[in-house]
Amino acid sequence: MRRDRWEPTISPSPAQLHSQQKSERFTMGNKPSRQEFVLHAPTEFSEGLVRHLKESPETDTSRWMDMEGYIQKRVQSELKKLQDRQKKVIDVLIDEEWKQNTELEKQNEGSLNSNLLKNEFTAFRERLEKESSAHQSIKNETLKEIENTRSDLFACMSENADKSLLCRPFAEKFVALTSAFKESPSDS
Repeated sequence: MRRDRWEPTISPSPAQLHSQQKSERFTMGNKPSRQEFVLHAPTEFSEGLVRHLKESPETDTSRWMDMEGYIQKRVQSELKKLQDRQKKVIDVLIDEEWKQNTELEKQNEGSLNSNLLKNEFTAFRERLEKESSAHQSIKNETLKEIENTRSDLFACMSENADKSLLCRPFAEKFVALTSAFKESPSDS
């Protein structure tokens, strides 16, 4: 008789124990594949305990379901604790970030004003246009000077056709002006 779970039984008499022990003696080749556990000591339970166990509506399934419910409640409570702790940490981080941003805004109160940026941009544009117009006027003046030097060089060459070395200062000035004009940055 194999028992998977413990069930209370009425104690066997000494005669029954002796006959059971005789049947469990093994001979060679007649050994069962599994040895069963048999309690040889008489056990007695109170009549109240036996009655309580028989009348109890609790079964393995109901105990398992109760245990499962208990475990789920514990998991839910621990999860709730973790979520609350995480929410507190996030709130603290948000508060710290907000304080830092407020401090930065106070420090940069005047520098990040959109009207101030617009005024700076307008001033920069005007300065750029002024420099551009100044550069254009310098460019125009240089072009006029190059044209005048060229005209002077042609006039000298036509007057001194046989003596071209007399026009050397005009030629050097023309080469210097054109080289400087080519090396200067151009906006066109």
